[in-house]
Amino acid sequence: AELVDALQDEDGPARTRMRQRWSVVLVDEFQDTDPIQADIVHSISAAVYETVRDKYNVRVDPARLEVAPIGLRDRAGLAAGSTKRRTKKISVLFVGRLETRKGIDDFLAAIEVLAEAYPSVEWTLAGAEATPPGTSGREETFRKRNIEQSWTERVVFLGAVDDETLDAAYRAADLVVLPSRYESFGLVMLEAQQNQLGFFITSAGFSAPLAPYRISFIECSFVAGG
Repeated sequence: AELVDALQDEDGPARTRMRQRWSVVLVDEFQDTDPIQADIVHSISAAVYETVRDKYNVRVDPARLEVAPIGLRDRAGLAAGSTKRRTKKISVLFVGRLETRKGIDDFLAAIEVLAEAYPSVEWTLAGAEATPPGTSGREETFRKRNIEQSWTERVVFLGAVDDETLDAAYRAADLVVLPSRYESFGLVMLEAQQNQLGFFITSAGFSAPLAPYRISFIECSFVAGG
């Protein structure tokens, strides 16, 4: 309440100092008093608000709730002069942090099931490790577990990538897989669409508007086989 009072005065010292230091202020923290203090509550998707409402019993006056989806600069257009790689291989791309919420464990398990049966498929993972310091990362664990398998040559971990590398990964891909257990928005799907790529999402973890796109992850095997 003190912060709200301090910011009420348009020409007050608090607002003046904030304007001098930052052109945009983004607060990435949620407290149970926020719906009471905030003049506007911004949600990047209806699913985010519904999750907070249902799990934490947080109610926001509809007049103060604004759902504004994330936008993207059309980076696919910036690469108009580039050409898609031509190869007989099928390139499957995973984009996201290598963490359980993103379904990385399911994705790697699917590779172990499918890779030997479908030698024409290459698997690329773009995203930073999310394991605690001092513990084995996903890539290290995966490669140790399959050290005797020759198909691991077709599994590439790019790690954390910059925009240019990510753009190149999308241009090289034929299919994007997002096996998340929960997504507040699903930015990867938007990026896939920008690059005119098909994508698969899991049958759980996505909100109702995405229901027509849902598919059981194991069904990806039929696509790989095609």
